[in-house]
Amino acid sequence: MNADNDAQQYAVFHATERGEEMYLRVNRPLELLDAAASVCIHNDMKKILPQLSYREFYSPVDEITKTEFETAVAKRMENTGIVTGAFQMDFDLGEFSALHIMDGWKTFRMEDVCKAMKKVSEVKGLDRDEMFRTLTEQLDGKEMRYAPQPAPSFSVLHVTSRGESRYTRTDVPVPFPEIAEELRRYLGRNREKKPATFDLCYPGIQLSPGEFDGHVSDYLNRRSDAAGVYDVNLDAGIFCVLRAGQGWERYSVSDVCHVAWMASHEQTFKARQEHFNAEIAQRKSMLIPPAVFHHAVTVQGNDLHLAVFHLKEHQTDAWFSISAPAQSFFAATALREYLLRQQDQPGVSISGFFREARSMSRNDYEWYTANCLGRSDIVTQVYDLDLDNGAFSVLHTDGWKHYPVDVVCDAAHLASNLTQLSPIPEQQRLLDRIAGQEIRREDLEIYIRGDRHLDPGEISLSDSVEQMDKLLNFYMDVCFPPDVVLGTFVETDENDDYVNVYANYDLERGTLCDELDVMLWRGDGDCVEMKYRLSPEEKELLLPKMEEHCQRNTGMTLSAWREQYLAEQSAEVPSPEPEERILLPSELAEAIRSDAPALFRQPVRIQIEPDEWISCNSFREYANAMQYPDHTRVHIPEATEKLLTLLVDSGQITAWQANKLHGEYTFDDDGREALYWPEPEEAVARLGFPELAEALRQGQGEPQWEQQM
Repeated sequence: MNADNDAQQYAVFHATERGEEMYLRVNRPLELLDAAASVCIHNDMKKILPQLSYREFYSPVDEITKTEFETAVAKRMENTGIVTGAFQMDFDLGEFSALHIMDGWKTFRMEDVCKAMKKVSEVKGLDRDEMFRTLTEQLDGKEMRYAPQPAPSFSVLHVTSRGESRYTRTDVPVPFPEIAEELRRYLGRNREKKPATFDLCYPGIQLSPGEFDGHVSDYLNRRSDAAGVYDVNLDAGIFCVLRAGQGWERYSVSDVCHVAWMASHEQTFKARQEHFNAEIAQRKSMLIPPAVFHHAVTVQGNDLHLAVFHLKEHQTDAWFSISAPAQSFFAATALREYLLRQQDQPGVSISGFFREARSMSRNDYEWYTANCLGRSDIVTQVYDLDLDNGAFSVLHTDGWKHYPVDVVCDAAHLASNLTQLSPIPEQQRLLDRIAGQEIRREDLEIYIRGDRHLDPGEISLSDSVEQMDKLLNFYMDVCFPPDVVLGTFVETDENDDYVNVYANYDLERGTLCDELDVMLWRGDGDCVEMKYRLSPEEKELLLPKMEEHCQRNTGMTLSAWREQYLAEQSAEVPSPEPEERILLPSELAEAIRSDAPALFRQPVRIQIEPDEWISCNSFREYANAMQYPDHTRVHIPEATEKLLTLLVDSGQITAWQANKLHGEYTFDDDGREALYWPEPEEAVARLGFPELAEALRQGQGEPQWEQQM
């Protein structure tokens, strides 16, 4: 028996995505039909989950080396039956290649492949062979043809020296090893024996900056017959080489010259080139995307510092950078100012709160993210500000850390207020305040959005109305195209996914909830919970439908449901109003001076978490509870505490009014952050009780006030 027939069949893939190359082996007999379908599905899924990687499409999947991939390609060409398919997908360029055992590699645009697969899916009742035949017929004549490239005849060079920039198209091709050796010789010559600038070492024509950028674009997209494109900044000591299809490789001038000197000791031209190429590959500091290249080469040495941001707001994404090492305190303060300004100016742009902010693409942001993870000397901070989900995320060397936006903004405000009072830097005070309040990204809501909003005729409710705690839950009929409105991928024969959609009415607030609950059910039984944010127009359309459906199915209006809910809540947590007891100023003054403690007759309750309350029996307990979750010390004179407790208990002031009497945040003798309340005389004066202030002044002897914590 042939051993090949007993061996496990498999397919291999070489995928390029967001600049990353991956070589994969899937131990299943996958063929062209499977690979084409995987590309189409993956591209659709990335619309919902942009960070999705192709390696996650197949499970299980084995990572292999480039050599192992090439070995599998050779075996595929031998048609042994073990390797059922070899494919290359470049998601960055939108190209799909499949290996044909007779014709070799064939390359198509992914767009054409997906259109062909859609045609296949539209024809019902086809078996696998018929589907394959239909796919190949649809792709016939769509193969990408690459014209043969002429031999290199020139190179392009940009030199910056003593503040002057010169762009040159050389008359002869100059490979990297040769220009490196020429630069080494140029820098080693006496000034009187060398040209004024390095580019004059080569005969050629001068270019404008725009013409140089055109050569860069052509070379990057493999449309140029240049031998090389170089950017040499002698002022900054940086030597950059453009790699076709990738970006700029950055080296130090000293490394380039040193490697050229070592290679010059080889006897033959070929040996010198091989030595140089092998050694210089170990000296590359980073690969720089063309769109951000000028950030990284127009500064002296390694003095460049960048902070990059991703902002998500109202389901819209924006990416930008600033040329400063922005610490978390700076980012949090700018974000807080932006959110405050939005209340008065809803259309204000966040970029105005970050000095010299520059827009960038998502690919550039992801490149910066990779460099920050690699502890780059250029990228100092990477932020993800998800205002839709209320998450402030900052990238550390050990990964992302996520915090609630309101917590971070409050911490920045408090840290800023204490600037003149504390020797601790603002950044450290911010970090101390948000310590322990990290949240998990997976706990955040997933918001989705399609290409348009709901039309009036597409809003329909059915089934019974269910009360879930404080919410009335309504099932929405999916009589609208979910992929178009919600941005899902369920209207296809390629999976068995479907969605359930629910609208909610908040009985506590008496309003329609701002989001729809979307349950995306996978064909394998898994469920993904997501949110769809309603526009004001959609809410106006939905609320009358909700009222009508509620009356028809329950016999009650929404307002009647709310009245019933509030009555039930009041019965469950009785909170009888205390008997009105307005104390005379003389009675208050006497009670303050007595030894008896002052307590609320009815505890004041504070909600500190969605499902957690604190009952406070005195104003001191209330003031301490108001500091949750911080550990700020509360300093209240005993007499002031009695006074405020009695005034709140008698209904003459609210606990919130009493709490506002404290001074600015400061530090006590132990170095702890603290708040101080005034003495009784000052407290009643600020509250506007002149008669009580007079009664306190007329008391027999001045009491010795004590401070308690």
